[in-house]
Amino acid sequence: MTNPNARGACFTVTVDFLDAASARVEQRARDAYVAANDTLDVRVDLSGPGGAARVDHCEAAPYATAN
Repeated sequence: MTNPNARGACFTVTVDFLDAASARVEQRARDAYVAANDTLDVRVDLSGPGGAARVDHCEAAPYATAN
């Protein structure tokens, strides 16, 4: 995620894990602190290994909300 602002902040990243038909298998979120004018890779995991076999791809929300 990228924080183009002059101040660092904590953001919530939301990711939809989707099956081959683009139906949601699971939605997960993670909070991460991003420093001012910085970029950070954020890993959002599934809640457990059970759904992994059903996941074909994922989509991150285009904007993360600041906390």
